[in-house]
Amino acid sequence: MSLEQYANFFEVIGGIIVVVTLVFLVVQIRQNTRALRSATVLESHKTTLTVYAMLLEDSMIRVLNKGMPRPEELRGVEKAKFNAFWTATLQNYQQTFFQIRSGTYEESLYDGWWQVLRDNFLSPGFRQHWDQRKFILSRDFQVFVENEVLTREPTSAYAESAKKRTQATTPST
Repeated sequence: MSLEQYANFFEVIGGIIVVVTLVFLVVQIRQNTRALRSATVLESHKTTLTVYAMLLEDSMIRVLNKGMPRPEELRGVEKAKFNAFWTATLQNYQQTFFQIRSGTYEESLYDGWWQVLRDNFLSPGFRQHWDQRKFILSRDFQVFVENEVLTREPTSAYAESAKKRTQATTPST
């Protein structure tokens, strides 16, 4: 074999190595993307559980039961707890919104939670919290909630339950 033949042979081998390396990199990037998405979902669920852990405290449940239908009756610490819970909850929704938008969270995994958010707007307490404190959330998230989440139909069972709670707490005239 001549020197030119050796050069051509090694050039072909070099090309094959480049192609194999590129295939390997594509596989690694796909695996990394799947791992990133999985970690994102796990972290979101952990955040949700942390927020919901606040509900383990009996006084927090009482605060929500009082503040959702009648926010005007909350005072001092009750009002602070109510606002802290909903602020943390909305921050969690916003975080997930941006993860979905960036492609690191599968939207279909969160669709039911958007419905829960929609249903919470049936409550005077939640509505008031949103109106008074949405300014701390990003404008993009506010637009998403007001233009997409709030255009959904409320869940009928939740709507009926909210109506009963409101009627039960409204003084009769």
